[in-house]
This record gives sequence, C-alpha cells and structure tokens, in this order.
Amino acid sequence: MTRSLATAFALVFVVLPATALAKPRVAVTPLDNDPGGDVQDAVTDALDNGDLAIVGPKQVSRTVDKLGLDSGELSDKDLKKLANELDADAVVAGTLSSKGGNKVLHFKLVVHGKKQKGFKIEFGSAKSSKFKHALHDKMMEKLGDLGSGDVADKPDKRKKKTVASADDDSDSKPARKKKKHDKASDDAGSGDDDADAKPARKKKKDKVAADADDKSDSDDKPATKAGDDDSAGGDSDDKPAKKGGDDDSAAGGDGDDAPHKAKPERTAHAGDDDASAEVHAGVAVDAGSARAANHAAVRVDLGPSVTARSLRFNSRDFAEAPKNYTNKIVPGGRVEGEVYPLAIGNPYGLASGIGVGGYYDRTLSLNVTNSEQTNTKFPVTEQHWQAGLRYRLVFGRSDTAISATLGFDYGHQTFKINRAGLMPGLVIDIPDVDYAGYIPQLVFRIPLARSIAVVVGGGTTLVTKAGEIQQNSSYGQAKVTTGQGVVGLDIVFLKRFAVQLQGDLEQVGLAFKYTGEESIDRDGNPATKDVGGATDRYYGGALLFSVMY
Repeated sequence: MTRSLATAFALVFVVLPATALAKPRVAVTPLDNDPGGDVQDAVTDALDNGDLAIVGPKQVSRTVDKLGLDSGELSDKDLKKLANELDADAVVAGTLSSKGGNKVLHFKLVVHGKKQKGFKIEFGSAKSSKFKHALHDKMMEKLGDLGSGDVADKPDKRKKKTVASADDDSDSKPARKKKKHDKASDDAGSGDDDADAKPARKKKKDKVAADADDKSDSDDKPATKAGDDDSAGGDSDDKPAKKGGDDDSAAGGDGDDAPHKAKPERTAHAGDDDASAEVHAGVAVDAGSARAANHAAVRVDLGPSVTARSLRFNSRDFAEAPKNYTNKIVPGGRVEGEVYPLAIGNPYGLASGIGVGGYYDRTLSLNVTNSEQTNTKFPVTEQHWQAGLRYRLVFGRSDTAISATLGFDYGHQTFKINRAGLMPGLVIDIPDVDYAGYIPQLVFRIPLARSIAVVVGGGTTLVTKAGEIQQNSSYGQAKVTTGQGVVGLDIVFLKRFAVQLQGDLEQVGLAFKYTGEESIDRDGNPATKDVGGATDRYYGGALLFSVMY
C-alpha cells in the first residue's frame, strides 16, 4: 500500500507538472507578400501568449531550405513535413493580399498532422490591438485545445456518460430523448429523483458570424423550450437550456453541461488606429501584392545624374606633347531597369532569377572651346548605355536577404565633339572615343535593415573598338583595359517605391602600339615614340527614384 501511494504521489507531483510545462509547439512560416515583416510580427505576437511555444519564421525558413521546399508554394504535404522536422504540433502558413484600402490575411493550418479549414482576416493596420485580438481568438479556436486560455471558451464536443443513483444530482447528465417506458418510471419515482427534465424537442437556430462555412462547434448540442419546473428540492442544473436563454443555467447552476450558442466572430471596428478586422472562411491569393525589393520582378529607376571626365596622356616631355583634358561635373539624366518575368508568378524559384536589364545615361549640356576661336562653343555628345542578360540569386527568402546579380551586357561609352563650326586650319586636340564591347558584371545588394540596403558591384568592358582615337590618323591601335565600379544606398518606402543614391567610376587604360600619327609624329619626326598611352577616367553619380513590382 505504501509503495502504491508513493507511486501515485510521484505521478501527481512529478509527471503531471512536467507534462503541463511542455507547451505545444506551433511553427509560423514567413508570410508571403509581407516585405516589411510588420504583419509577420503581429501574427507572432498574437500567438505568443504564454500558452504556446512559438517556432519563429527564421527557424522555419532555415528548415524549408534544408528540406528543399518552395516557401512561396507550400502545400499541405509540405506543411506536414515541416511539422515532423520541427517536432511541431501545428504549422501556420499565410499569404497577405490587398482589398480596397485594407489588407487581407489568408491562413492555412496543419494541426497534429491533419489539415484544418483555412480562414482569412481583413484589417487596416497590423498595429491595431483589435486586429491582434481578433486574430488571436480565431487562431486559438482553429488550433483547438493545443493551448489554454481562450480555447477554454470553446464548447466540449465529447459525449459524457454518467450513471446517477437516486441520491445523485446528475449535474453532468446531458439532455436526451426519453422513451415511453422511461416516462412511466419517472412518474412512479420518488420526489427526490431529478429525472423530470424534459426531452429536447426543438433545436435552436445557431447564429453564425460573417461566413456560413466557419460555424462554431456548438451546433451539435440540442436545446429545449422552457419546460416544467423540477420538483421541490431538485437541482436546477438538470434543466435543459431555455430557448433564447444564456449559456449558463438561469437557476444558479454552473451551466457546464448546457449547450452553448455559437459565438459571433470577432470584428475589430474603426476606432483603434482606424483599423478594421473581420474574420472569414476560405483562402484566396492576390498576385498583385507588393514584394520585397530583393525579390522584385520589375524595377524601373529614373533621375538626375552628374558626370566628370579626365583624359591624361603618357608622353615624353616635348613642345608638341598633347595636353590633358578635364571637364568638371556636368548634369545629366539616367534611366535604369530590370525585368525578371518568371518572378512575377513565383519570386522564390531558381528560374525566377533569369531576366534582362540595362541603363542609359547622358549629359545634358557639355561644350568645349578652341583658344583661337573663343566665341564659339562646340557641343559634346557624352553618353553611356548598356543592356543584356541578368541572373539574380537571393540568399534567402526574407526581405533582408543578400542578393547577387550577375550581368552580361553589350554597351557603348561615347565622347564625341561636334566640330562643324570649327574654322579651317584650327583643331581641337581632344580625340573622340566610342568604347564598345561586352560587359560582365557582378552587383551585390546588402540590406542593413528591412528598408535600407547597400548596393556595391563592379565589372569590366571587353573592348571590341575604341572609336576615332584608335585610327591611324589619330593615336592608332592600342591595348585597351577597363574597370568600373558602383556603390549606392537603396532606401525603400511604401513597399513599391525606393530612392537610390548612387556613385560610379569607370577607367579606361590605353597602351598605344605606335601605329598612329599622333603617337609617333607629333614632333615631326616619325622615328621617335612620342605618346605611349592614355588614362581615360569617368566618375559621377545619380539620384534615382524607383518603382518596383
């Protein structure tokens, strides 16, 4: 007997508390179309009420990558795999979309390995406390009895079987239909037997909230019209629920066994942060929702730019040596763009990184002069364009994931002087250039926060021609090497828009092969080597306004 009592006490004081402390694990996947992460935080906060152990989106994302799943299209089978891998009792997945001026969250759930019916919640602000309350209540209802607290309000569908003696109050006995011989027995029984409860004859019409597909579990329980009073001394808890009455017994009983009315679904009204939240059943997807900048399918950048140029020659010191050329910063305009067609449907697949892109930059007003024709300005066409293929690889699925974009373009860098107004016999001793070739490049976007990222990259031009400067009448053939770099700050706002401050540098090195007149005959003696090379440098920047999809 002593050993049995000890075992019982061990169960009560050791096993049961340990079981109580083991909180159910709920895994929350990253929300689709939530680039700022504010709604994701609100969902996590709503569930993190102390009754559940929350497995956050970051850990879930790592597990999704580990299992080789596509987080943009997680199927019910995928959610079950996640639950097994994370040892989670439930997995919650969601998609954010827009509806008028509000947003809509569409949820699907797997609880204990079984798919649950999805639901949606409409709201105006993720910071609204009423939105969080409505989300919490609905989510806890869907999760069933995983946690405690609000779930206790849910009616218990399990049938109770109770055997009552003549002295038993039969508090937990549910209302049931009586057969004819039961009624006869009741009439012959003693006054202390509380068996006079009338059978259920008419069901209440359950009230439902916004959507008929999402009914409360209380539909199963019968209710009756108000019947005869019990005999004197009887317990009023045995009465069936009165039509139109409250959930608890009107006679002072605890009403635990009385059928509950279906509660209307909770709605947050415009009074808290001007937000409204409404719960519905069903799942829908809005393909037009904004996505993070690192997963954008289309991006167009437009804005003012500035450019300066420096051309310096490597020559021996003699009277006819070419003079270096420098122009100060001059204004211009720039437009850039990238398109990733396969990212429109699914921004997370490997194929979604295939795209095209390019940019065009041109100075708006640049002129040069001749010292012997001072009253004339000779306009200069200075422009740079390139376009080609892109492949973007994002190292993760969140809006703070680093991305690397590999490009292979074809382009031109042009500096050409209009000499039409130059008087006969005069020259402008600045050679025209038109560097053309193929441009491999690599650009990284490194987020510092959800809305701020550093952009840094570089490339080179595999020059196929350099323009007039390579002609024999100028400096002749040359070995051309190039390098270019870019650094910028990308600031995203309102999810679809951004401002990018960009700085860039390009340098072209020319090593002449002494085949042109200007490199060997500037001093009038073809036997000497006059100019061995040149360094052509361009630097500037742009302030770009961006639109993304």
